Order: sequence, then C-alpha cells, then structure tokens
Amino acid sequence: MSFADHEELNIELLRLQLHYAWAWSQANDDAIKDALKERVDLARKFDPSPKHYDIAELNFESAGFIKACDAFEVLYFETKSDKTSEQFENKSLAYLKSPLDLFIKKTYGSKAKKLEYQAGSLKFDPAKDGYVEFHIANLISPKSIFDDPLYLVNCFEKLMDMAEDEYGAVGLFTHSWLNSLPKWQAYFPREWHENTGAVDTNIMWHFGFWGQLLSAKETFNYKYARRFRETGNLPFYPCGSRCSFENMRAHLKTLK
Repeated sequence: MSFADHEELNIELLRLQLHYAWAWSQANDDAIKDALKERVDLARKFDPSPKHYDIAELNFESAGFIKACDAFEVLYFETKSDKTSEQFENKSLAYLKSPLDLFIKKTYGSKAKKLEYQAGSLKFDPAKDGYVEFHIANLISPKSIFDDPLYLVNCFEKLMDMAEDEYGAVGLFTHSWLNSLPKWQAYFPREWHENTGAVDTNIMWHFGFWGQLLSAKETFNYKYARRFRETGNLPFYPCGSRCSFENMRAHLKTLK
C-alpha cells in the first residue's frame, strides 16, 4: 500500500465516522460527546506512539482527545441544522490535521499487527471454559483471504492445533461483521450456524464494525461507505457464534 493510499484510508474512514457521529447525535438527544467516545475511532488518533492504525492506545483521558471533543461539541451545535454533515466533517478534520498527520506518518508501513497473529490471518486469546476467542485480519493484503479457498482452511487448522496444545482448548468463538458474510459462513459447520446469535446493530468504535470499510488492499471501500451514507446502515453487522474443534475440523476436511 502506498503512503497516499494509507493517508486516504485514515482520512476517509474518519470522515465517515464523523458523519455517523453527527447523524447519530441528532437522533440521540444531541449526545455528540458520547458518539465521539463510544461509536467512532477518534481517541486512538491521539496516541503519540501508535504501533499500527489498528493497534494504538485507547485513552479517553488524553488532553488532546478531551479538547477535540469540546471543540467538536461546539461544531456540532453550529451545524446541527444543516441538511448534511459536510461542514461538521470538514471543520473537524481541519481541527485534527496535526495529530492525524502524525498518526498517519507513524503508522505507515507498520508490521506490528502481523506480529500478534499466530495462525496466518487469525489470532486467538487465552482459553476461557475451553473455548478461545479468535480475531481476524487480512495479513496477505493486497490479496483477499478468500482468493485461495484453502488459505483460511489452513489458518483455522493451525489455530486449533496451537490453541489445543497451549490451552487444552476444545472450541472457538468470535464476534465479527464477517459472521454475516456468506463466503465466510461457508467455512463453518452446522453447529456454528445453529449457535449464531442475532446481529448487533449498535455501532461501536472498533473494527468489529468498521473493518468492512477496508478493501483487501487496505484501501478505503467507497462502495460500502456510499451505501452507509445513503441508508444509515452498514452492509454487514456483527454477530457471535461458537463451535467445537471436533466439528470444525470435520467440516474443514470437506472443503479440501
């Protein structure tokens, strides 16, 4: 990914989130500060030493974040009667130029996220009650994790072997927007589909919601962004599920 693409991704994703914060606040008692804290990825932009654009300190007490929230609250009420959030977005981004430029420069080319993933594009947390929670990233960008049908099969098999050896785990679970994506669902057994919970439409700040705005090449997904602005709904909402290693392994064998 070029620096220009990296810069565009960070700016346009934050622009879209500012639009959402403005629109959400209009329907929720003008609670703009709550939106900026809980529903958009703003606080991490004030980390002075971010390891990666998705690995940065989430500090709601930082002076920069608090001042930004105060300034954006004023901007919100100044633009509340506008037909669109355009002025709120533009003025907010202008205010953020210095910290955002620094964040973009420091996170460009970072490999820190890759180091956290034990099984290709999957990583897992310590087991709880025999199950490990796993997380997903695309660590083979600009390729998609779906380009080679066996790529995720291998990732899951490695994850299960490692989690079994390290923690004696017997199953896995996750909560992600990917659980609403048909080509992702195809990797899981019947047990997983039976255990899938309701979608969560309560948009929060993290990539469990906003990750779908990144393309396989880690560029900004303008198609999904346009749909979000037009409808107020993300294309996919996260939900959770779980299944046993036994059933997962048996299902993966059918995909080879």
